[in-house]
Amino acid sequence: MGEQPTEIVSRRLSDRVISAFDLAFEQGNIDAAGKLYQALEIVLSSQGGPNRSDRREDVENIRQVGDRYMTLKREAEAA
Repeated sequence: MGEQPTEIVSRRLSDRVISAFDLAFEQGNIDAAGKLYQALEIVLSSQGGPNRSDRREDVENIRQVGDRYMTLKREAEAA
């Protein structure tokens, strides 16, 4: 039979954007990180609305993305 992937694949677009942001951050790619941060804002703002709720239990990783982006941006401006 086929191999089972060991990594859990997220079905949320926002989680995938966060994963891509993490990679851009690790590589110090401020342009990509900035665009991904904007994409995350768009995705998160479109997920709400009447009769819809986000069932996330942990939103700390979303807050951390903003903090990490601002850190990367400040470092780039200081260089």
